[in-house]
Parts: sequence; structure tokens; C-alpha cells
Amino acid sequence: HSVSSEIVLNLPPVCFEIHATPTEAPSSWIVLVFHNITEIKRLEQVRSDFVANISHELNTPLSAVKGYLETLSDEWDEDPARTKEYLEILRRHADRMQNIVSDLLQLSRIESGSDPVRKEPIQLKGYIDKIVLSLAPLAKKKEILLQLTAVEDFCFWADPEKLHRALVNLLDNALKYTRNKGQVVIEAADQGATITLAIRDTGIG
Repeated sequence: HSVSSEIVLNLPPVCFEIHATPTEAPSSWIVLVFHNITEIKRLEQVRSDFVANISHELNTPLSAVKGYLETLSDEWDEDPARTKEYLEILRRHADRMQNIVSDLLQLSRIESGSDPVRKEPIQLKGYIDKIVLSLAPLAKKKEILLQLTAVEDFCFWADPEKLHRALVNLLDNALKYTRNKGQVVIEAADQGATITLAIRDTGIG
């Protein structure tokens, strides 16, 4: 009968799934079939890491929500100002969990092919200005200079929703990991057939 196993060869790492099947008598041969499953294993590891990271991201706000709810149940009528503060913290953690779930749903739609790219003409400076304005409170809190540097304004075609999500994620990370009084700069260049958008910061990365 046939048997199968997996082996990993290093330098560089390559993973094979091997099926061994003996031939019928009188010959005493064994037929080995090698399937290169390196990419499958890599994707499995990526998915495993992704699930672990998402679990960690959700566990933090859930633990905070549970703790503040327990505190509220004990101190509900003692200090109205503190109660209001706790409710605001709970709202922020709920928003964080909602954003994580929204990202998961978005990823699911992308993987299933049910979230096609919908391109529209976008005017660079007006579009970026709105994103910068939405992140201005965080930049102001850390005294970070957040600005767009572009030689000139121009129009380009892209999916405004997906581009918005990508830029906000990059800028949010840049602001979080840039020290106070640093800089986060959005660079844009029209190269004719393509455009280049880049996020540069003075952070720890």
C-alpha cells in the first residue's frame, strides 16, 4: 500500500510531500512522487500568524472592556464624572474592536473575489488633505508635523475607499511610532503612466 510523508530540505528551505508506492511482484521497485508544497506551507504559516495576531489584538480591548464594566458595576453611583470617563474608554475600545472586525470582513471579501476595485478620478491634494485632517488630532497631540509634499497637484485613477484605508493605516502607524515633535511626510509624484505615493517619517523604524 502507498505511504506519504513530508520532508524539509534546508538552504533554501523547501518542503516536499512524498508519496511512496511499491510496485507489484515480481519487481521490487518503489515509486516516489514528490510534490513541492513550500508555498502552501508558507501560506499556512502566514494564516496561523495572522490568526494569532488578530486574537491578541482582540484580547486587549476585550480584557479592558471586561475590567471597566466590572468597575462600573461597583462604582456606578459614586462619581458621575468618573462614570462618564469610564464610558468614554469603553466606547473607544468598542470602536477598536469594530475596526478590527471590519478589517477581517474586508479581507474575507478580498480573498473571495467579491470586493472588486472600483476606480474613480481622484484629485491628489484635496483627497490627501481630508486624510490629513482626520489624523490631525493625533499629530497635534504628539506635536508631529504631518504634511503632503508634492511638486504639483494632479488627478489620477484609483479606488478611493481602498486607497483611503491603506493610507490611513500607514499614517496611523507612522504617527504612533514617531516620537514627539517628529515629522510624517506624504510624498507624491506623477510619473505619467503611474504615480508614486510614499510615507516617510522620523520614527523608530
